[in-house]
Amino acid sequence: MENKKYLNIFDYITVKTGLKAAESNERMIMRFIDRLLEKWSVDEYIQQLNRNPDLFYDLLEIFTINETYFFREEKYFKLLKNVLLPDYKENHQYPPIIWSAATSSGEEAISLALLIKNTWGISCKGYKPVIASDIDVRTLNTLLKGSYGKNSFRNDGTIFHPLIKENSSQNNSIVTINREIIEMISVKPLNLILDDYEQILLGKPDIILICNVLIYMDLETRNKIIDKAVKVLKPGGYIILSSSNTAFVEHPELELMHIENCYFFKKVAGN
Repeated sequence: MENKKYLNIFDYITVKTGLKAAESNERMIMRFIDRLLEKWSVDEYIQQLNRNPDLFYDLLEIFTINETYFFREEKYFKLLKNVLLPDYKENHQYPPIIWSAATSSGEEAISLALLIKNTWGISCKGYKPVIASDIDVRTLNTLLKGSYGKNSFRNDGTIFHPLIKENSSQNNSIVTINREIIEMISVKPLNLILDDYEQILLGKPDIILICNVLIYMDLETRNKIIDKAVKVLKPGGYIILSSSNTAFVEHPELELMHIENCYFFKKVAGN
């Protein structure tokens, strides 16, 4: 980084969240910070970040692209639909607990809930099989409202869009997911670096998705998050990562799986 005055702010975010700015994004982040430093010194700005959650979330949003959409990387949802969920249903009356660990505005969590309803044929009233967590409380509020615009729909994932249409209403360009789907999701603020997963999740999930967040972290931080996730995952459970993140994972309790053109991990039973 050319200008040292930003280092304290960059380090602050890394310590708080594990996130590191991509070099391609540094100039945009610095321009954003410059506008704030017209009002405060660096130390004063960091104090404000500690006091004002909205300021903190604004900076956090600049650090990440914060882009998500329904059924992103649809091959993994095909894996869930065609293999993992049917296999689980053969031996269980109720759906698995699936944790969307960096859910952002909730499209991933809703996609999971829609698949579960489609597989079990019910909306699971009184039972919340999907856990959605994120560090940004504001994006979690978007999930609770359940209303989404056109940016939440892409060509990737189109094959599953009929499930959304069957379980939503539309007013102009805004799609609102039916409440019975939202009520299948337990929403929890969670910091992947600092928080105790099991204490917040109140149990162990069967499947964990950690998608599109590890790319913003260094290898040491990624490994810490994977290790914490493995500890909370049920034996025999699965971890699904973004395609770009799978290659770096090596953990003694995880077995690399390859089914339906998808690489993912299974926790070795008995651990």
